[in-house]
Amino acid sequence: MTKKRVLLQTFENLKARAIKYILLAVLIIVCFNCESIQTKPKNEFNLKDRIKKGKSILITDKEFNSTIDFTEITEQILINENILQVNIRVPVTFKNCVFKKPVIAYKKVSSNEVILSAFWGNLSFIDCVFEDKVNFRETIVYGITNFTKSHFNSYANFEGVSFNQDTYFTNAVFEKETRFQNSFFSKKSNFLNTTYLDKTSFQNGTFNGELQFSNSTFNAYADFSLVDCKDNVFFNYAIFESIADFNNSNFYQNFNFIKTQNKMTTFNNSKFLGNTKFYDSEGAYKNFESCFFLFKKN
Repeated sequence: MTKKRVLLQTFENLKARAIKYILLAVLIIVCFNCESIQTKPKNEFNLKDRIKKGKSILITDKEFNSTIDFTEITEQILINENILQVNIRVPVTFKNCVFKKPVIAYKKVSSNEVILSAFWGNLSFIDCVFEDKVNFRETIVYGITNFTKSHFNSYANFEGVSFNQDTYFTNAVFEKETRFQNSFFSKKSNFLNTTYLDKTSFQNGTFNGELQFSNSTFNAYADFSLVDCKDNVFFNYAIFESIADFNNSNFYQNFNFIKTQNKMTTFNNSKFLGNTKFYDSEGAYKNFESCFFLFKKN
């Protein structure tokens, strides 16, 4: 074999090897990208791993396309007959996020068995959009609760929730039915400038701290019957475009209802033990039948 032929053969061998390595590299890149695509949905549940490891959650500017189910994040502990509870012991914060699917902290797993959630740190959804239902029924929050500037496009359930620190729903918008009945607010509750486009209920709620609903708008039926308010209450400049029911409620401190707009607002059988201010409130009908006022109604 001549020297020239040997060189040509060597070149061909090197060329074949180079092509082989290039193809291998391309295959590796393709496989890596495929794996990234396949695991991308799981990245949305990285909060599950972080919570289990005791790491606080702070997520901003993210869109979630799968259900966020807090009842499946940690171990379910039996706390009472037919009642299971998950304990989330780290602060949870979402800012400027969009939730395409439900956000759940309460689940009924059978006709007589439920799973509840307990948040031992702060729980915050600030400036978020919920495009599907939100269910925090009977949840316990030991830290601050903050839903400031959040938008609820679907059904929102906060029925029977225990809010053990300050609670903020300032500038929130509720487009569908909203339920807060039987909820317990241990400290200050701020619903300043909130908007309710569908019926809402705070029936039988307990408010131990200051309650702020000034500048809020209720486009449909608003139920505040049987509420127990231990501190000052503010509904100044609130707008009630449908029936507002404050019947059989107790207000132990000052009650401020200044410059409100009312279609049909009733306070029948309610007790007012502090100073009351109804200055310049407008409305076709306001009923105070069988009410008790410790001081003169203004």
